[in-house]
Amino acid sequence: MVKERLPTAAAILLVSLAVSIVILSLPVKGVGTSGIVEIEEDTFHVEVSPQDSGIVRIEVSLRSTDTRNSIFDIVSELDSPPTWSVDIPEKVYLGPLEKKTFTALVRCPLGEIAGTSATLEISAYPEGVGMSWDGEVSSDSCTILVQPYLQAFIMVENDYLLDLPLEGEYQVTVRNDGNTRSPVGILSDGITGISTSGPIITEPGETAVIDVGYELSDVADQYAIVIRAVSGDRVSDEGLEITFIREGEALHLLFRRGPFLIIKPAKFINPEIQRMDLFCLGGELKNVGMEMVDGPDGAKIRTEMKLDLSNLDRDTLSYEISGLDRDCFVMVRGYGFSGETKVVSNELPVRVKADPARSASIPVPIVAGGGAAAASVIMVGSAAYFYSASEVFKYRWLTLALVPLYSFVHDEKVLDHFFRGRLFEYIKEHPGVTFTALKNHFEVNNGTLTYHLHRLEKEELIDHRNLGRYKMFYADGVRIKGCEVVISQMDKDIIELVSRDPGITSAQVLADLRGERSRRTISRHLKQLQRKGFIEVQSHHGERRLFIAGELERVLMPRRGVVEVKEMTSVET
Repeated sequence: MVKERLPTAAAILLVSLAVSIVILSLPVKGVGTSGIVEIEEDTFHVEVSPQDSGIVRIEVSLRSTDTRNSIFDIVSELDSPPTWSVDIPEKVYLGPLEKKTFTALVRCPLGEIAGTSATLEISAYPEGVGMSWDGEVSSDSCTILVQPYLQAFIMVENDYLLDLPLEGEYQVTVRNDGNTRSPVGILSDGITGISTSGPIITEPGETAVIDVGYELSDVADQYAIVIRAVSGDRVSDEGLEITFIREGEALHLLFRRGPFLIIKPAKFINPEIQRMDLFCLGGELKNVGMEMVDGPDGAKIRTEMKLDLSNLDRDTLSYEISGLDRDCFVMVRGYGFSGETKVVSNELPVRVKADPARSASIPVPIVAGGGAAAASVIMVGSAAYFYSASEVFKYRWLTLALVPLYSFVHDEKVLDHFFRGRLFEYIKEHPGVTFTALKNHFEVNNGTLTYHLHRLEKEELIDHRNLGRYKMFYADGVRIKGCEVVISQMDKDIIELVSRDPGITSAQVLADLRGERSRRTISRHLKQLQRKGFIEVQSHHGERRLFIAGELERVLMPRRGVVEVKEMTSVET
């Protein structure tokens, strides 16, 4: 009998042993599980210059003290400015008494001030127990310190300076682009005839104005120097080339590579002839003419001839502006071509008289009976105001004046008209589209567009809403709420730029958007966006930094219609 029980006992023992092995191989959760967290170093340094990533990699080891498999939840606490962040693995799986190493990535924003520090604490909890667990928890911490770096940048606010004496001084603005307090200045590589004032102590982001003296009376034609920004003992890698161009007893300075085109009102202007003086500086320009950058709809500019200009050439160009029904100011500028590149000049306002032919061409309805003459006088007298007025006034005026005439000669069902069907579909696809945007898209005149919009509204297929001087159209039953602000294309460009680079300085915005836009125009739009609540300005070490602000959902762009703000403030970088 004993011999018969032995195999059975052995089998039971083997099964028990196998079960124990399986149990021990399963990961343990909760009570009884413990691990040891270790960070090898107490202090880590992070580089935050534009050439660096602003990331520090911290090696963390975790060792299990349990004889069974274990799973740990990894938790981090970063005592730092809100712009910092840390990435760690969520869980770590360990075998019996096993040790593993993982990496914590701490991200610090580029440009963070030198000496700023943060404390990182890493803890390991048994899986599933949560941070409220009162059992044994292992943690370790370290300090992250921002390293200083020196850097300076020469800020160029002007493309050129004109008519300077052969001996004198000009000023250069240098910005401390580093993250620590340091002296900034410029070097001129020891060139004869150039002297600079000493460096100025600045805070990060602060600017200093450096005087540059020159004595170049011996320059016969053209002379160029390169100056470099200095921060402490570090000289900037890129220099600014300044070109001195002599014209008799006057000196012109170029801070950017030319050619440039400068326009001025012509002297002894004949009121009947529109003329502009042009000056070419720093190269050659072909096919120089004039163009209009801002004016009423329908206004056109034409030059009878094009000029070719070389360096220091001065000439006068006549041009003609037509298509105006009223006296007004328009903004013009010169342009020319340097190879394939179009070069534009500064902008100037000019006053233009009304074009009699344009005013006389306004349609006058034929009214039966003795009131015809009176109606004609009223409509002709209202012409100038009509073309300069808002969309709201235009639409109301045309509806009263022209729709009866269209209705008299049109007898068809709504949407039978091919154009009207296209118009209705476009409004459905673009709710909030403006009268101006519809006119530009379909390339029709005011009267035709007004008639078909009126017919669609009369049949209750569309509706409209007024916003200031603009009229927005919707398919019936559709409404877009939250559209209370009107912005321009330039406003949109600024919003997208600030959205891509939060904290960008106003000087950087001016530099990025220059080209065909004047500094004064960009500054005006920045102030308007701040007043409308789109942009928030924060002062940082004497420098204006821009951020997106406000909670507007939608805005109106007159030539496009309603635009979602998130389309502009969620720009992919």
